[in-house]
Amino acid sequence: MNIYRSFSKKELELLNKAGVLIEDKEYISSDLNHFAVQVGDYIMSQSSKNGAISKTIQEYGRILDILEKE
Repeated sequence: MNIYRSFSKKELELLNKAGVLIEDKEYISSDLNHFAVQVGDYIMSQSSKNGAISKTIQEYGRILDILEKE
């Protein structure tokens, strides 16, 4: 499935920041699972002392919903 068009430009930038490059091509479900894990790892790498994890979860919430739904 091609999920590139499911994301806004800002969401694609957030994915890049998390080390995930989504291209305009077909992906299989295992690719999407791998991307979701990468995003989860990125979120958990944020500092919990200054509330960065909570903020990052909010930023990436819709992205994770799309990756996990597809």
